Amino acid sequence: MSVLTLSELKGRADALLLSGGKGKGKLRTSFSHSDPISNAFNGFKQRNHGYTLVQIFMSVAPYPSMHDDICTVALEKGANIVIVFLNKQVSYQGATGINFPAIRIVNQNVLQKAPCSIGVLIDRGKVSEYTSIHLGYNMFCITTLFFGGADDREALAYSSRIADHPGVDFSLVWIRNLRDKKLEEPEKSKDLEMVDKFQAMKDRIGFKEEVVIDTVDTTRVLRSLRGNCDLCIVGRYHVFGVGGAAAAAREGV
Repeated sequence: MSVLTLSELKGRADALLLSGGKGKGKLRTSFSHSDPISNAFNGFKQRNHGYTLVQIFMSVAPYPSMHDDICTVALEKGANIVIVFLNKQVSYQGATGINFPAIRIVNQNVLQKAPCSIGVLIDRGKVSEYTSIHLGYNMFCITTLFFGGADDREALAYSSRIADHPGVDFSLVWIRNLRDKKLEEPEKSKDLEMVDKFQAMKDRIGFKEEVVIDTVDTTRVLRSLRGNCDLCIVGRYHVFGVGGAAAAAREGV
C-alpha cells in the first residue's frame, strides 16, 4: 500500500515529491500536519503485521498539477487502484457539508489520467457506536452500474468475484439509453452476453433494468440508490452517446 499525502505548494518555486523518512529540518516542521495521517497508516500496518506493507509519500504541488505526482506513484508502484476522497463531505442523510473545489480539480485530473482503476471515498462523518454495531451485523451492500462498453464489462467481471463473498449483498443496475445509436452492434451484443452470463451465474444477486432517455433520467436513477449501497462500481470510460448519461454517475467528483 502506497500512501500519498497532499499539500498545496506555497512559497516555493519547485514542486516536491518526498518518500517516507525524508524531509528533515524545515520540511519536517512545515509538514507536521501530515503526522496524524502517517500515524494512522502506521497503526494500520502494525495491526496487520505480516500482511500489509505501507510506504508513505508526500507531494507538495499546486492543485492543477497535483495529479501528476499521484499518477507517477501509481505507475511506478504498479497500483491496481487509486483511492481519492470526494471533494465534499456528505452525511448519511445526504446533506452536503464542507466543499473543497480545489480537490475536485485534482480528482477530475486523476480520473482522466490515472494508469489504473479509481476509487472515490465519501466521508460521511464520524460513525456512531450504534451505527458501527449496526453495520457489523448486516451485509455489505455493493451496486454495479452498467451502462455498456468495454470498461463496464470489465467492472462487471470484477464484480462477479466480489458477489461471491458471503458477506456481500450485491445488485446490478443496467441503465439502458434506448435513444443511443452510437454504440455499435458488436458492442451491444457483448454487453447483452455479459449481462446474461452474469445473471445465470449469480442466483443470489439483485438485478434491475432502468430505461433512460437523458441525463435527467440517469440522475433520477442514481438518486434512488442513495443510502442503499456502501460501494458503487462503474466503468471508467464510455463511448460517445452513453457517455453523457454515464457522466452523471461521476457528477460532483
